[in-house]
Amino acid sequence: MGINVINHYSDWHLDEVNNKRSNLHKYLLKEELLALYLIFLIGSFSIAFFLLKPSPYFYIVLLVEVIFGVSYSMYAKVKEKFVINYLWIAVMYGFLSFLMGFFGANSASNNLANYLPIIIFITLLYFSISIVKDYSDMKGDAEEHRKTLPLTFGVKKTLQIQYIMITSAYMILILFIVLGYVNVLLLSTLIFYLTIIIILSKISKTKDTKYMRKISFYTKVNTMALDALIIIVLVLAHVL
Repeated sequence: MGINVINHYSDWHLDEVNNKRSNLHKYLLKEELLALYLIFLIGSFSIAFFLLKPSPYFYIVLLVEVIFGVSYSMYAKVKEKFVINYLWIAVMYGFLSFLMGFFGANSASNNLANYLPIIIFITLLYFSISIVKDYSDMKGDAEEHRKTLPLTFGVKKTLQIQYIMITSAYMILILFIVLGYVNVLLLSTLIFYLTIIIILSKISKTKDTKYMRKISFYTKVNTMALDALIIIVLVLAHVL
């Protein structure tokens, strides 16, 4: 959440051009977002420190996550780097987030390799899904001369690229399951393959910016639900 707040701070002017997050601009000043980010950062640190008593590795990963989040939106502004910006998001929300959860519950890294297939899957998936946010921002991105996949290849071809990448991510997951590297219960996540394809298919049928933002929101909810299901499966696999 903190990383998103920093991104909103950086995109304040661009959001005005895109007529985006008007309620946020109505109730908060741009400078207040920095204070909000610090609240999220201190809050996440405090919750982990007092409730989880995590591994020292947790704080290292947290620091790296903060560096990635700030550099994505500010200073290095990785979000303006073509293709690299999608990879950056995948690493933040897939790889690093998983490591934070892992080291929040484990004091050592001995069995981290056992979870490598899941890390690969969610990182590939986040890379694929991170493109969705650019469909509704094409006007502002064009004015700011930003290179995004929808602006470079068009909506139709970009959707095809997403379909291929998402399908590839799930095929890799299935391969890991067949080879016995991942618990068979993770086959239940295939339901979210169907839902994300259905959600994305709506993009090609509209040019309404507001509706595209709804699609982006539904995509995020779908991904969060997938994350929750993966956590439940991991817990069940551990208990059983």
